Amino acid sequence: MKKNKSGITKSFIKKLIDTESIRVIRTPYVIQEHLAKRAGKHCDLRIQRINGNVLESWALPRCRIPEKMGEKVLAIRTKPHSRLWLYFEGEIGEGYGKGTVKILQKGLANILNWGPHYLHFNIGGPKISGTFLLIRFKNEKDNWLLIRTKDKKMRL
Repeated sequence: MKKNKSGITKSFIKKLIDTESIRVIRTPYVIQEHLAKRAGKHCDLRIQRINGNVLESWALPRCRIPEKMGEKVLAIRTKPHSRLWLYFEGEIGEGYGKGTVKILQKGLANILNWGPHYLHFNIGGPKISGTFLLIRFKNEKDNWLLIRTKDKKMRL
């Protein structure tokens, strides 16, 4: 079976994306614009781990979020953050993330499927809404792809 650059087979991706009706789990998320001194402007996508108290986090360079179905952008995995980051806006005064943080959007994400190397989810909001798939690159710890997928019919 042919694998893409992330190391996951195309048939597996197709199965994740093509499911017509999915039972979902809802969990908090936040998207923050971060004007960092060293890393520059980027957005941080943070989603609370199911049955956990931490936010799994990805940095999206230049705040690029896929708009069209099939569009892909780089997402860089960062360290997990505490739930307090769901509400944080303001200045980070020291360390690597030094700079200004502003909340772009927060709410509840519909988790469609979450595995060790992928996360399929749906978010809705005034600025960003749609269904997305995060897939980790093969043999890379922190480099992931964020892919816009077709929207799902969901059962809550």
